[in-house]
Amino acid sequence: MTKTRTAASSDQNLGDLIAVDKRWSDLGYWIAVQDAASSTLTDRNLLAAIDLERDASGTIVDISTTSANRTTLVRTMVMAGIVTICCILVGLPFAMVAASTSGWKRQLLLGAVLLPLWTSLLVRTAAWYILLQDNGLINSTLQAVGITSGPIPLIFNRLGVVIAMTHVLLPFMVLPIFSVLISIPKNLMPAAASLGAPPMRAFAMVLLPLSLRGVVSGALLVFMSALGYYITPALIGGAQDQMISSVIAFYATGAANWGMAGALGIVLLLATTILYIVYLRLSSEEVKA
Repeated sequence: MTKTRTAASSDQNLGDLIAVDKRWSDLGYWIAVQDAASSTLTDRNLLAAIDLERDASGTIVDISTTSANRTTLVRTMVMAGIVTICCILVGLPFAMVAASTSGWKRQLLLGAVLLPLWTSLLVRTAAWYILLQDNGLINSTLQAVGITSGPIPLIFNRLGVVIAMTHVLLPFMVLPIFSVLISIPKNLMPAAASLGAPPMRAFAMVLLPLSLRGVVSGALLVFMSALGYYITPALIGGAQDQMISSVIAFYATGAANWGMAGALGIVLLLATTILYIVYLRLSSEEVKA
């Protein structure tokens, strides 16, 4: 008799909850309450950070159709990779020229690279915001010399973000390469030429392999720094150019969801740590060789 009354009371309480909100009839809500009451630790935010969640049965399922965190993470990796490649294409020749000179010419070239480091990141980004506009200095110059008949869209798109980030992060590529190049004996290239090697072949077979240690170090610094960029994509990029740092900032300040912001930060930290471990492994193999 007592068990019957208890069951009836429970059914009545459940009916009252459903009358308030019909979602209480969903088994998933009760599972979430049970998980929250049984443990202070949960993987909910970590799974949501990579567009996954647990269903009513506890199985991990994909929710990428309703969430864009994974897309933003991939976009962040791709943009960081593009900026790294651009920094290599610009930084390697620049470092070679700086290493081949001496005196005031070298100091002038290094000063031109180090100058962005003496200026606030916000100021540098604001400067590019002005330069890349339709009526900015770059478009005005291109139209004045007759290269283009109208303004080229350089702002609020990915091209503008890559240009600005490449300029800001270029010192982190040039300095490691330069430090390696100045330690290479200067008689190697003339020796290769004396043996009949053309300049490009001498560069590909002698100078480039010796400078790869600086290129890899610079690429690692640029890539890891680019992963966490926020101001430059926020000011110069469009809606489809925002990186994961913008999403973290939204969850932390806009939505006040510190758990989700922390989970995304952990994912970003893990990606950076893996890259750093790979770099350490490659460096140790080079030293052993």
